[in-house]
Amino acid sequence: MKTLQLAPSNIETVAVDTLKDHPLNAKIYDDTPINDTSPFYLSIRDQGLLEPIVVLSTGFVVSGHRRLKVALMLEYTHVDCNVRHDLGESHQSAGVTAALILYNTGRVKTTKELEKELFYLAKANSALNVSRADSAKQIADQLDVGERTARNMVDAVEEADDARERGDDDIADAIENAEGTRERNEAVAKAKRKKKPAKRENEVALIKHLRALVEKTSRAIDKPAVMANSREEGTGNEFQQTLVAKLQGVIGTLNRWLEDAGGEP
Repeated sequence: MKTLQLAPSNIETVAVDTLKDHPLNAKIYDDTPINDTSPFYLSIRDQGLLEPIVVLSTGFVVSGHRRLKVALMLEYTHVDCNVRHDLGESHQSAGVTAALILYNTGRVKTTKELEKELFYLAKANSALNVSRADSAKQIADQLDVGERTARNMVDAVEEADDARERGDDDIADAIENAEGTRERNEAVAKAKRKKKPAKRENEVALIKHLRALVEKTSRAIDKPAVMANSREEGTGNEFQQTLVAKLQGVIGTLNRWLEDAGGEP
């Protein structure tokens, strides 16, 4: 027998004044105003909650922000909640971020809301060390978008994380808070342009290190004592001379690479 099981459920009656909106919800979703004539309000007033509000043990709402708003409007003091102890206590964890988004998969969303879902889900996967390829495929399946769209967002998150590590918080914030694809792409392009000088510095350092090793090897082989020892053993010094010449050619190549990378030969 193959059984489709419910997500973890622990229904508790919780005081309304202990519940708190999750700050990420307002960043992602533009909730339409609710008044006492809204169908959503009337449904809860007349039929009660058809689904419990999903919360953390710390009181942060994971799913049901609009239901909580109506409960407050109706002046309820307590409400039935599914307390997700399995998600931990921190409302900022990657697992909670993913849960908040995935609880809204059936929601009708604007393009802007979907883009923000993509970004924050990719960010959560990055924090969970999900590989780029797996993250893109997973997000594409979860949010029903093209894999290329998901992959672009995964790349955007990576650029934002790199910028944050370099101390470029303004660029990281621009990527994270972009209003739409075009604005985010511009921020990502700016991040990549700013990253190039640092990358070149690393390339220059590596080439110089390689050149120093090759020069040291060449000098060691070219020493008179090594040549004399080779002649005594009857091997001659032709091989050493050939090797030294090849190493000098390698040094010449490294010097050209150094110039291409913007370093001094």
